[in-house]
Order: sequence, then structure tokens, then C-alpha cells
Amino acid sequence: MRILMMVVCVGAALMMIAVSTSMNFLFMQSLAQTDAEGCALGGASAASDIIKSCLPWFISLAFVARRWVFAAVGSVVFVAFSLFSFASALGFAADVRGAMVGSREAASAELSRLVRDEAALRDAATALGTQRPTSVIAADLAVMRQDKRFHTSAECANATLAASRSYCQRYFALKGEEATALEAVRLGREIQAIEKQMTDLRARGAGSESDPQVAILARLLHQERDAVKTSLVVGAALLVELGSGFGLWLALGHSDKPSRRRQEGADVSALHATAALVQTEPAVPALPAPASRAEAFANDVKQFCVERLVPTDHGGLTFLALYRDYQNWARLRDTEAVDRDEFESDFLDIARLLQLERDGDRFVGVSTGRPHDL
Repeated sequence: MRILMMVVCVGAALMMIAVSTSMNFLFMQSLAQTDAEGCALGGASAASDIIKSCLPWFISLAFVARRWVFAAVGSVVFVAFSLFSFASALGFAADVRGAMVGSREAASAELSRLVRDEAALRDAATALGTQRPTSVIAADLAVMRQDKRFHTSAECANATLAASRSYCQRYFALKGEEATALEAVRLGREIQAIEKQMTDLRARGAGSESDPQVAILARLLHQERDAVKTSLVVGAALLVELGSGFGLWLALGHSDKPSRRRQEGADVSALHATAALVQTEPAVPALPAPASRAEAFANDVKQFCVERLVPTDHGGLTFLALYRDYQNWARLRDTEAVDRDEFESDFLDIARLLQLERDGDRFVGVSTGRPHDL
């Protein structure tokens, strides 16, 4: 389960690094005037962000190894890269939020205009009144065109007789009704088109709060909207930078494998000094009778370490290898070997005294020499 959680956390940290790198790249690219300049600025920003995400590891290792100059320089570079990346993330977050708010405000303004246009069109349609269908009016006009007076009056262009004038008056009245009906149809179609546009704009957030998150937080916190908006932009950028800067270190830095790598020769001198201290005590055969069996076994393990352990610049030994060598050593001495749990407990105390570096079940920088002749 722990390994699975570490894998998930590492994946999330890498994702956060990718997000931060993308934000920095896009923001710096937007400041350039040409594509080549954009790639150069964006690439430099992305590279600094990747280095920044690795620096916490290197700085912690340098502190453990007491490499103070590297730790100091690395810390300064980490702070500088973090500030630069934070500024880029701020710019990117502000641009994105500003574009979103600006788009909604523009949509709201367009919606207000359409509402006014729709109201004007509806007023015009109401003023026209209820009209007969245009198809019915067109049929009536077709019937009137079949009348001989339509032709004798040159299609009502030269109506001289009283009967022709009366006929043409009815004809033109019907033409006027047709025009009014066509205008009503046109107004109806424009109203439908405007209603569709209004529906689309409302789906994009027009007519509502341009920034709902800022609005609700401002009401809850009783703060000005500008202050809340600024805080959200800063918080988003800070979240990304903290995740990209410390994500990997937080995901893996809790491992029980110590990160310390001592300076060359330190493990050798420590082991020799402690071995010399232990050897100043009486040898095992000359030891006074122990107060208990456990104390006798502890002295036994201590003597084994003095006689068998030697420093090495490469490699190391696991508990299993140490215990097997200890059993052989005890067999050569014709003494009873302690069980593995007791050996492990006693050896851990000695390992802490010797400052042996442990890598899981393996001790680094130490090996076993050839058995002494007894």
C-alpha cells in the first residue's frame, strides 16, 4: 500500500511539474514578438522550472553531507528560480482569469443589446396586429388578377372608370395587407434568431456573475471583489509552484532510506576509532562474569564486530550476510550464537555507535575481514 501511495504521489508531483512548466512556457512565449524568441524565452523558463523541482533533493543531500557552499548556492538558486516561476505563474493565471471574466462580461453586454433589440421587434410586431397567413392573401390576389378589370386598367396602372377605380382600391388594399403580413413574418424570424442567440449567450454565462467564485467568496468574507480576485490568482499560482517545487521531495523524502552520503574516508576513521575504543576493554575470555545471559550475548556481538568488521569504500553487507558470518565466527570460537532477532537488536546499537550508513536492510561502507586465528 505504501508503495502504491508513493507511486500515486510521484505521478501527481510530476503532473504538477508539467503544469507549472507549461504555464511558465506559455506565459514567457506570449511576451515574445517572434516564434523564435517565444521558444527561447519559454524554453529557458521551462528549464528553470524543472531544475527548481530537483533542487530540494540536492540541497537536502548537501546539508546532510555538510557541503555548506553547495547548499547555500543551491538555496539561492532555488529561491531565484521559484520567484521567477511564481511571477510567470501569476501572469498566466491572471491572463486566464482575465480572459474568462472578459469573455463573460462581453457576452453579458451582447445579451443586453439583444434583449433591447428583441423588445423593439416585439413592439413593432404588436403594432402590426394579427395578420392573415400570407398564403391566403396570395390566393386572394391571384383571384383578383383573373378579373378583366385588372387587364383593362393595365394592372391598375390606368384605372379611369369608376368600376376600375373601385376594383383597384380593393386590389391595392390586399397588396398592403400582403406587405404587412410579410413584415410580420420577417419580424417573427428575427425574433426567433435573437432568442436563439440569447439562449447560446446564457449557456456561456451571460447575464449572470462574470466571476461567480469571486462573487460568492466576497459575500462570505465581506471583502471587496478586487481583493478576493487578486488573492485567488496569487493562491492558484502559489499552489502550482509549491506542488512543482516540493512535490517530488514530499512524495519521496519520507522514505526510511537515509539520504546521507558521508565524505570520503569518514566511515573508515569512525570505524577505526570505535574499534580501538572497544579493543581497550578486556578481551572476551578475560571479561568478568556477565550479570546475565543477555549481557554475555551483547559482549559476544561486540567482539564479533571488533574482530570481523572492516571499512570499505564500495559495497556493504545485509543483515542476513552479517548474521551468517557471525554464526561462522561463533562456530570457530565454539560458542553459542544468539538468534537472529537478538543479533539484529545488538548490532543496531553498535551500528549507531559506528555511524554506519544504512540502506534498507543493507549497511554501506563496511565489510567482513578474514577470520582471526583463535
